[in-house]
Amino acid sequence: MLAVGWVNSQIVFDGVVQGLAIAVIAVGVVLVYRATRIINFAVGNMGVIGAVTLSLLVLQYNVPFWVALVIALLIGLVFGAAITRRRSTAHGRWPASTFGVPTWAC
Repeated sequence: MLAVGWVNSQIVFDGVVQGLAIAVIAVGVVLVYRATRIINFAVGNMGVIGAVTLSLLVLQYNVPFWVALVIALLIGLVFGAAITRRRSTAHGRWPASTFGVPTWAC
């Protein structure tokens, strides 16, 4: 039993969801490191575009969650592709194994 009285099931659920989100970001950092041998802490920043878009659409513009999720994923996809294209054309041809993994440490 928990020693703190204000901890309820909603707080535990929120903690689990936030912990899983941090775990997904950590997996992204590991994947980028394994592919490029460069530690890239911009992985979280790439996800902010979609997260902010989702929250703005749902909270500010009252778009249904599932529609806003699809829109946010598409915007994040376009943003990631644009960054990858920009970085790949600025530094010549990248190896095929690192395409789609943009890093700023080139």
